[in-house]
Amino acid sequence: MQTKNHQTESTRGFDAVAESRRWKEAVSATTADMSIAERMAWFRRQSSVVAIRNKAKLEKAHV
Repeated sequence: MQTKNHQTESTRGFDAVAESRRWKEAVSATTADMSIAERMAWFRRQSSVVAIRNKAKLEKAHV
């Protein structure tokens, strides 16, 4: 018994699972030859957390 409504590729629109898989494959290819330290630094550069923290520090300094 199926409980989910399966839609065709053309009617479903954005496929989050497929997009996630493509992103993971791209990241894997990019970081494949990196050491652990290089990989960690790469992920930090990709993260928006640092930008958010810096923005919060600047806003706090101006108050």
